[in-house]
Amino acid sequence: MTQAATNLIGHVARGTGPNTMGMEAVNSTIPITGHINMNNRVLRRFSMPPLVRANLGMAGTASADEHHCETMIERLMECIRQALGVQLKFPDGYKPHLKFDGSGPSKYDGSPKFSKLEKWLSALAYRYALLKFGGPDLDMDCIRVYTLVDYLMGDTLDWFTKHVLSPKRTVNYWTFCDVITSLYDRFVHPSSMQDARKSFRKNKVHIYDWNTRVLQLLVR
Repeated sequence: MTQAATNLIGHVARGTGPNTMGMEAVNSTIPITGHINMNNRVLRRFSMPPLVRANLGMAGTASADEHHCETMIERLMECIRQALGVQLKFPDGYKPHLKFDGSGPSKYDGSPKFSKLEKWLSALAYRYALLKFGGPDLDMDCIRVYTLVDYLMGDTLDWFTKHVLSPKRTVNYWTFCDVITSLYDRFVHPSSMQDARKSFRKNKVHIYDWNTRVLQLLVR
């Protein structure tokens, strides 16, 4: 046996040698010469966490859907709170130059993309703020609701006319937040959830492949 091998055996026996496998020994008193006693063999564990496959059943999927929906709606509500939580007070002599000639925010047409609804709402909410439509007053909230008719088109305008303005509407009183939430539920939520599931599955596969590759390298 060479001197280098003897030194390495000594290091391993004392538990002082380098960890060349990316693992750590549970018990450093391993038999390193002669026949290995299988009853006293040392188990090793990986220093990285074991791969755990998520079990997403119907209940888990429903919970994820609900969480995703709540998160998206909260983003919309936060936009409203920041822009319209209080009514703006302008400095003396200041008057915003706003026109109702179609040059304001574009009309929302029911796009299933959440980003388009969010951008439309943000532009509309800050326009309302400059019109002094902010604050908690109920009459002011009614103005916010009724003026939405000028910022909707196509399917969204049809939905708004039928469910919010019609004398035969099911819900008699709508708040501005109610309308925005319902627009999300009606036009965005199904597509948004489908996109979220696709993204989750794609990332899950990438994580699984990466962990599998790492384990393959470790056991070589």
